Amino acid sequence: MRFYQLKNYVDQGIVSAVVNRWNAGVINYVHSHDCYEIDYIIKGAGDYNFNGTAYPIRPGTLFFNSPVDVHNMAIREYTEFITVMFPCAVFEPELLVSSFAPDIDPMLSVPEAERGLLEGMLLEVVKRAEPDRENALHFLRCVLLKVFELVPKKDHHPDSHVQAAIVYILENFRFGITQEDTAAHVGLTPVYLSALFRRELGQSFKNYVDHLRFTHAAHMLRHTDLPVLEICTLSGFNDYANFSRRFRQRYGVSPSNLRK
Repeated sequence: MRFYQLKNYVDQGIVSAVVNRWNAGVINYVHSHDCYEIDYIIKGAGDYNFNGTAYPIRPGTLFFNSPVDVHNMAIREYTEFITVMFPCAVFEPELLVSSFAPDIDPMLSVPEAERGLLEGMLLEVVKRAEPDRENALHFLRCVLLKVFELVPKKDHHPDSHVQAAIVYILENFRFGITQEDTAAHVGLTPVYLSALFRRELGQSFKNYVDHLRFTHAAHMLRHTDLPVLEICTLSGFNDYANFSRRFRQRYGVSPSNLRK
């Protein structure tokens, strides 16, 4: 298991984009990262393993990864795909939540009629990622707008403040964020933000963050070989004893036994 930070891939950590060409038999490391990632398959076949679930790799599929997700790829035949990584804060929350929220399907099958346009815009992001970041972000915004059109819409759209809070939580859940921090970030009082979470998501702010953190920890325990103490830290817990106790209450077993 590896943990990647966007700042190690591109100056200023704004956008990283590349066309990958992998031969049959390649299996990359299970990993997560502190940013969003899009993988668009141009050609090829294999499995895209997302939080322990395998999705088929085939031309025209687009995969979404948020900072809470654990994933890797297993390639069965020569495969070309575009990878774009970018931080949470550069686009409107509505664009990000529609594709990257924890309850959204992580795979989109792009209609054949839309593939040429989407692939062309992604290749422009690749072309401009280093020398012309401003226009790279412009083309990436166009990609996300097109994806926003294609992703199946849910019956209920969360309040815009809740969407902004979700994006902030996804970006910062590994750190000691609080309801007060998040409320200040989205421009609300903590009490009102709490009421919005209960109304829009049916749960408290604390329960939402806890669910995100414990789910991430469980994915890493099941699908990586990271030490349990490191998983505790990467999931946003700074007290292992408290983490272990609450994990057992939630899952009925200790973190080590869940791994076994």
